[in-house]
Amino acid sequence: MRAAPSYGVRGRQAAAHSGIRQTARTYGKARIGTYAPKAGGAITVDSDAERLASHLLSIDPRVRSFRPQPFTVDLVGARLLLTRDEVREARRLHGGRGPAMYTPDYATVQADGLQRAYEVKLQGYEGDEAYWAKIEQARSIMGAYCYRLLSVVVPAAYSTPWRTRFHAEGGQCSSVMPDTVPR
Repeated sequence: MRAAPSYGVRGRQAAAHSGIRQTARTYGKARIGTYAPKAGGAITVDSDAERLASHLLSIDPRVRSFRPQPFTVDLVGARLLLTRDEVREARRLHGGRGPAMYTPDYATVQADGLQRAYEVKLQGYEGDEAYWAKIEQARSIMGAYCYRLLSVVVPAAYSTPWRTRFHAEGGQCSSVMPDTVPR
């Protein structure tokens, strides 16, 4: 006897995914719903690495609040785009000219009032040189708007010791484990 086919994307929760829920698919990527009190409640993220980062931001006492994918950086016009209409207009103006946009994964307001933005990557999927050139260009534009862009690399295997790298401005790196090498 065959089981009836499942037509939806929502399946049963596995023990590894307790506390998260797969939401509707967008542009071919699965989205994950989770809860973050400092982000105002229920949020949607793109990956488990971003979900983990949201939980870490929620428990960090230095973070007052944060937002996932808060704005888009127009790399051609060198400005921050805060609304969907601004993004649509910028895309229309730029056509298909190379890497024209960048969206950070999170923006935070720290307890001291400073603003930071985070790019979260899974270890092994950090991106190529062209991607990091795009990040550096976005970093300089965001610096003009008083946002410091940090890159966080989440370890691919949770059973290994925590190895997290924060790439600050100028390529400096502070690491928990001595075997991590700055980019």
